[in-house]
Amino acid sequence: MPPDPLPNPTPSASCDPTLTAVAVLSAGKHSASVGGVPTWAARLRDTLTAEAAAGRETGWRLAVVVLMLDEQAEVPAALRGSPDVHVVRLPDSGHPLDLLDHARDVISSLNASVLLPENTDLCLMAAHAVRFGAMARHTARPADPARPPIPRLIAAARTDDWYNRSLLEHYWHADGGVGVSEPCAAWLQSVLNAGHRGVLPVAVIPSGAPVSPSPRQPGPARRRLNIAWIGRLEHAQKRCRDLPAVALALRERGVPFVLRVAGDGPERDDLIAALRHHGLLAGAQRPQDGSVEMLGALSARDIAELLADTDVLLSTSAAEGTSIALQEAMGAGVAPVVTALPGIERFVVPEHSGLIAPVGDADALAAAIARLHGDRALLAALARNAWEIARGCFAPAAVARRYVDLFNEVTSRPPAEPSRPVPPLSLIRHQADPPRTAFPQAHAQAILCHRWLEEHAAATGQRAAPLADLRALPPSLRHSLPGVVIPHSLMDHRPIDQVRNTIAAVTAPRSDSAPPRVALYGAGALARALARTEGPSLSELGVVAFLDDAAEADADTPPMLGGLPILPPERALTLGLSAVVLCSDRHEAAMARAASPLREAGLPVIAVFDPSLTSVPAQGLPVNGGPTGAAGNLGKPPASHPYGYQLQPDPRVKVA
Repeated sequence: MPPDPLPNPTPSASCDPTLTAVAVLSAGKHSASVGGVPTWAARLRDTLTAEAAAGRETGWRLAVVVLMLDEQAEVPAALRGSPDVHVVRLPDSGHPLDLLDHARDVISSLNASVLLPENTDLCLMAAHAVRFGAMARHTARPADPARPPIPRLIAAARTDDWYNRSLLEHYWHADGGVGVSEPCAAWLQSVLNAGHRGVLPVAVIPSGAPVSPSPRQPGPARRRLNIAWIGRLEHAQKRCRDLPAVALALRERGVPFVLRVAGDGPERDDLIAALRHHGLLAGAQRPQDGSVEMLGALSARDIAELLADTDVLLSTSAAEGTSIALQEAMGAGVAPVVTALPGIERFVVPEHSGLIAPVGDADALAAAIARLHGDRALLAALARNAWEIARGCFAPAAVARRYVDLFNEVTSRPPAEPSRPVPPLSLIRHQADPPRTAFPQAHAQAILCHRWLEEHAAATGQRAAPLADLRALPPSLRHSLPGVVIPHSLMDHRPIDQVRNTIAAVTAPRSDSAPPRVALYGAGALARALARTEGPSLSELGVVAFLDDAAEADADTPPMLGGLPILPPERALTLGLSAVVLCSDRHEAAMARAASPLREAGLPVIAVFDPSLTSVPAQGLPVNGGPTGAAGNLGKPPASHPYGYQLQPDPRVKVA
């Protein structure tokens, strides 16, 4: 049976019609036309405005502050052209410290009663700084009637993965929360309860999506299935690298299909190369059966048109709360075939409103789609039931009412009272989480912590506890320090220099041996930047190759980067290497796990940013080449992943 519509929080008294909620978002290179959070913010803003215009005044409006993370950032398409959207651009100085100061001023000028920060360090830091600043003013001028209100901060659990959990386990000081699904709301409630006196309100509110006025009427069954995949082209969460394997498995089953991929992201070029390699990429003309069409980033109108001509929505994600693409597809009456994630059966009920397959199982996803191709009655029934669930759970007006109820509830209460010391602006949340580089100068965020610390101290009476190395703390204290935790590596985070220095240390000349040889594990953004850097070339430093999980094991001519070949990891033990150096500041922990076969074969694996990930044999770094004769220990890519992606799943990602 389909689930009941999600219950609304208990309404509280009506509120002042001038109250403002402020969503604090970020935008980067790939944010112009994609991203679920900007879409959510635009729809909530538009729905509140429409309700007021129709005479159904909610008492709230939504303003949006967008932090532009770099020079290539663009305002998300859904938020352009609105007076309620305030853009904070990277200043001429290019210094993120100035950007965040400006963001704090803009947010403060809006006199927000509620703050809704996106789950990024920068947005959370800005929102917390505004809240602590208001608390400091109230503490300094308790009788001043002109004081602005202390804004209530609402934490959001939009995805059930280790990164969002680690963020909110650190930025846990809030006045309430919202989870886009029941599992998300449950873990957020536990995080908030652990840090506060009393139970804070946490509502279950999906992001929302348009729902067609009536279910789709089935037309004449066509021979070919039109399949859509919609999302950000990256692999860690969305697993876009699984698409070639799914398409090949459909071909093997003889299913006539066209898979249309809508979205943009950092792995677009790599995905296109994989599709082209397997003869899957649709040409410039009308796509043929068994091909994949890359549509790029689409507008909301284009997405609606795409879904109107779609039979099946395919989702390959490793982690989601409740995907906006899924909500849009169900609202358009499209049958979903999705991966098994926590809480997904609340909406995609197996055999009723969709089909579910394990994460990373391309064969199972293809088998589910092939089943729908052969059973059009089941396809029509799933689509109709998906629309019914969307009408009860995802309609924007219902979502807006639930947010208004939550806004009213948190503002009717006094600010939340923490039960333990609050570390508001610390940048380190998890021992294995390397420094992040949303900004080229991430160390400036650490400087910003110090500038805001005085306001925090005035508001809370606490003192700072700077620390050089987080690993020196017992685990029980890592998230309860009364101040700021800043490792020196973040204060001086220059990733290209750090990688080159690590290579130089590993390849230092030895008088009694041949020059050491090193391979860099990873051929992503940092590797490309490293190859373009002025100074001695990588080959002059002793680097002989790049290793990448996407490299073809049987390629006649390997691709090149900086004059060096990009090889599959299993080739590492045939190169006479002294060591492998991990080359990614964003994914170093994941790469260390993926490189475990090399480590088990005795080859040293050197981490640059988190020394705890380094693994060197007891006898130290080998000279004149690495261990030999162990190449057979490296497993080949699974058959279900013919393009050779071998990145191991993160054990901290919670999947069913």
